[in-house]
Amino acid sequence: MPKNTKVKKYKNNHARHSGVILERIEGKIDLLIDQQNGMKESFDVRFDSQDEQIDKIVIDVSVIKLDVGMLKEDMNVVKEDLGFIKSELKKKVDSEKFAVLERKITAKI
Repeated sequence: MPKNTKVKKYKNNHARHSGVILERIEGKIDLLIDQQNGMKESFDVRFDSQDEQIDKIVIDVSVIKLDVGMLKEDMNVVKEDLGFIKSELKKKVDSEKFAVLERKITAKI
């Protein structure tokens, strides 16, 4: 076989072998890209879900803050009413004691 033919045959075999290796590498790279895209989509879905949950929690906390504010106002009203009731009860007890004392005094007279 002439030397030229051997070189051409070697080059053809080498090119074909290199092409096969290149195709295998490209296939593996494509597979990695597909896996990466799948993972990205999975993360996007998770992050979207977590964003929705966080938004719901923020709304819930805002509602709770409003409720606590209303409860504080209500408690202030209850405290005022309780103070009024205490003072009225003191007056009532004092008037009852006064009536008892008055009866005792009138009984002695």
